[in-house]
Amino acid sequence: MSLQQTDGAPATYDAAGPSQFSAPAGAFVAGVLKYVGAFAAITAPSAISYTRLTPHRWSAAFNNLGYRDREAAMRICPVTGRDEVAKARQFHFEFRAADAAANPHLLLAVLIRAGLQGIEEGLKPPVPTEEDLSLLSPEELANRGLLRLPATLEEALEKLEADKAVRSWLPPGFVDVYLAHKRGEIAYLGGKPEDEIFTAYAKAY
Repeated sequence: MSLQQTDGAPATYDAAGPSQFSAPAGAFVAGVLKYVGAFAAITAPSAISYTRLTPHRWSAAFNNLGYRDREAAMRICPVTGRDEVAKARQFHFEFRAADAAANPHLLLAVLIRAGLQGIEEGLKPPVPTEEDLSLLSPEELANRGLLRLPATLEEALEKLEADKAVRSWLPPGFVDVYLAHKRGEIAYLGGKPEDEIFTAYAKAY
């Protein structure tokens, strides 16, 4: 993802900004990372999504920002341009806590709305992480403003249900219907061995 001015000029890059983000881009990224735990049930909507969202699977497990790090929830992508104009044109960020089970329209809606929320709140982008976050204690993570993403779909649904901000982004009644649908999905899968659960999703998707 990247931001643009209304005339199409790139608006993500600022050589002097934190992690080279412009102020609005940094706030956008911070908004996504602040709320990702609450909307993960939409971007990673299957029971087996959370088998993937664990450390050391080239997938996000924490709400962190990283440089070219495929295990960060938000990754600053590499650029090849040498001059500032080329860098500005190539400077992008990538959201990693999503998978192909997600509805692309809902996924984009919550990502954009979370980013706009970050801009509205004037959030600052977090410092990129470089170490293995799975080795840090919950206290160390909390001191740095980092959180483990939901470990199961059940946990993700609970976080979505409880977050008033994320609920407010969506039409009235939508979240309650979505929660009921996904909890019905979980009930259907209840008691099945893992291989049957994977097979059921393979047939559905």
